[in-house]
Amino acid sequence: VHSPQRMAAAEVLRAWTAHLGPQKVLTAGEQFDALSKDIGRFPTCKAIALLVPLTVGDVEDIVRINHKHGSCVPLYPISTGRNWGLGSRVTMVEGAAILDLSLLQEVEKLSTEHSRAYAIVQPGVTLRQLSERLVDTPVFLNVTASCANTSIVGNALDRGVGFQHQRTEDLLGVETILASGEKVRFGSFWDACDNTHFHYRHGLGPDLLPLLVQSNFAVVVRAAIRLNPRPKNVRLVTGWFTELEQGVDAIAHMYRENLLTGVAKIYNESALKNYGVRTQTQGIDTAPEKSTGRFLILALVTGTDNTIAGKMADITALCSGSTDNSAAPVLHDVHFLTEEDCLKQREVDPGLAEAYGRFTGKPTCEGHRRGFGPSCDLDVTSKSGWLFFLPVIPLNGRCMKTAFGILADVNKA
Repeated sequence: VHSPQRMAAAEVLRAWTAHLGPQKVLTAGEQFDALSKDIGRFPTCKAIALLVPLTVGDVEDIVRINHKHGSCVPLYPISTGRNWGLGSRVTMVEGAAILDLSLLQEVEKLSTEHSRAYAIVQPGVTLRQLSERLVDTPVFLNVTASCANTSIVGNALDRGVGFQHQRTEDLLGVETILASGEKVRFGSFWDACDNTHFHYRHGLGPDLLPLLVQSNFAVVVRAAIRLNPRPKNVRLVTGWFTELEQGVDAIAHMYRENLLTGVAKIYNESALKNYGVRTQTQGIDTAPEKSTGRFLILALVTGTDNTIAGKMADITALCSGSTDNSAAPVLHDVHFLTEEDCLKQREVDPGLAEAYGRFTGKPTCEGHRRGFGPSCDLDVTSKSGWLFFLPVIPLNGRCMKTAFGILADVNKA
């Protein structure tokens, strides 16, 4: 006995196949089977089809056909499907059709002027693709620690964390297809992108753009992404600490005093091993195996020559404990590295050069490949990977210590 809903879904599948062709509507085969693979081993829901549009017009047709049949098949859009550790490309709804937007790969518009730096990209455009377009320009893309083949749009819409700031801050506007098939733009960027006021991203009146973040209200088919001016001078700050609470509080103090730029990365020994970071700097071997119980911070200092010199002096004083008459240093082995310093150590410390690159807009997959194998399809081909624990907590030593303790208890269980 077939339920009315199943019969309606079967009718939609036939209509999609007739209109788009069988090569764009998959219900079996290796590519379809990979949809259920998730290294986090979350409970999975079964999809009824994998839809592979080649153009924005295909997406509009898919949504319109579904709407014509009462929107009986939930649509689950993905970009490149590399949401590692958080469910990847697996649908959250039973009986959905996964809408794979990875072949929509056009950079539709690119402006590299300082006052108007943005790119309009489709969901399949990756960090690597756009970053390569920005080489030798005065601007760069806020990239993440994920795979270089990660979608810019997908990561921003899922509140990814960049090396400069939260990726949602990069969203200037999006163009969407609603469930009715109607095309709607969100964000003031679209009304003002051809005049000098477009950079005021909040626009006038209510802003509905945040409704599209971590939601499934519409299918995003293109987005306007903010680009960042390249700083003239950059130093990568590295340092070690053993007391998690005091170390994190010291880092928070540096941010309050505007000494650090970007998003600081704090690694324990397990993370250092996976990312391949050794930080063997200036003859001091601080490899993970020789630093039991220690944490590593990587952060940025940017500015003019004089500004950087002042910040480095303040950070050195703070880390040594001299600012509060403390006898014990808070951070040890603190160094301020140029790009040349990092590249010189690439042979013994590839992770350090990769981190510098990410802070300055150069995504890479090398760290993941060292830890999990040569493929970027981690959930499909690897026998190990990530399962993320992502507490939302303030940059506060006590809170960080509590969260770290919870994670340690889970690992012991």
